[in-house]
Amino acid sequence: MAKSVDIEVYYYSECGLQASFDKGFGKEVKWDIPLLDGYNYQFLKNSSTSKSMDCKWYNAINFSLLNIIRKTPSKIIVINGWSYFSDCLVIIAGILFRKQIWVRADNPLSQEVKTGWKAKLKRLILRKLLFPCFDKFLYVGTESKLFFEYYGALSNQLVYTPHAVNNAWFQAYYNDKLHLKSTIREQYNIPKNSFVFLMCAKFIREKNHFDIVKAFAKLNDQHSFLILVGDGPLKNDIHAYIATHQIKNILLTGFVNQSEIVKYYQISDCFMLSSSKETWGLAVNEAMNFALPIIISDACGCAFDLVEQGVNGIIYPVGNITLLEKAMMSMMQDPDFVRKAALQSSAKIKLYTYQTIITNIKHALE
Repeated sequence: MAKSVDIEVYYYSECGLQASFDKGFGKEVKWDIPLLDGYNYQFLKNSSTSKSMDCKWYNAINFSLLNIIRKTPSKIIVINGWSYFSDCLVIIAGILFRKQIWVRADNPLSQEVKTGWKAKLKRLILRKLLFPCFDKFLYVGTESKLFFEYYGALSNQLVYTPHAVNNAWFQAYYNDKLHLKSTIREQYNIPKNSFVFLMCAKFIREKNHFDIVKAFAKLNDQHSFLILVGDGPLKNDIHAYIATHQIKNILLTGFVNQSEIVKYYQISDCFMLSSSKETWGLAVNEAMNFALPIIISDACGCAFDLVEQGVNGIIYPVGNITLLEKAMMSMMQDPDFVRKAALQSSAKIKLYTYQTIITNIKHALE
């Protein structure tokens, strides 16, 4: 975007960009891909004592925003949601200094509670107080668009900016998949003829790892293999469950950085995401760049866009372990569907690119 639009990025915190403790992974994380190259940015002084950025109101308190917005010649400010105190400061300053305020968020309407006094109060606040402050709503998918419309966004205010990953970077590794697959499997003691299921996610309650482990155990098939990539508070519990029930053919990798995670996509046959609450699920984008069919719960925001039932994957009701096991069995027993689904995943992910975001934002600017 910086190549075609004059842009300045302000970060509320260095969390996630420099080496810092990640609450979800339960450890210090430093990503091994460049996150700050090629554009102008500033880290703002954060008056919060919080050590993480996990969408709590008090995580970000950046009073310098008021002066920055007052001085900037830019007419448009883009914020990513409204979770932090600093987002409130941006909105106030934007109104005071007559800037356009654009908001990008991925809240799915399907996860909204629509009954009860709390839901009515929230709708009143968003429709009457918050959303009138915004000039444009940058939605990431179908459910995100429905969310904005439900709370009062007009059609001429909506700009499609799909959730995307660096497709070109992942696909460069996908091109090596065929001749590296058996070699990498050998490194991890995975039989060449195994059907490998993969899930990449933090080991936290919302990701529902136990559902996948239980469904895999019910398969009881010596030719299947399950890889769980990630780390977090529930990792020891999952290890204990696997040991207690003597479930074989499961690999728990621990935290894996971006430059290494591609190996697990390369050796897998099907990607899974079992979350009970997931606004999108960018790991599905990554997996589809490796032509993987998808098994996904209907509580994942991206299921409504990235996965077409019976075409490139299977969507199952969240928490239903019986149907999850049935979906896994279907993948293993129908190689023809897996081949066709792989082609469909490859084709569909080409529509979810950084270039689409840039093109649509430039059009909105014009």
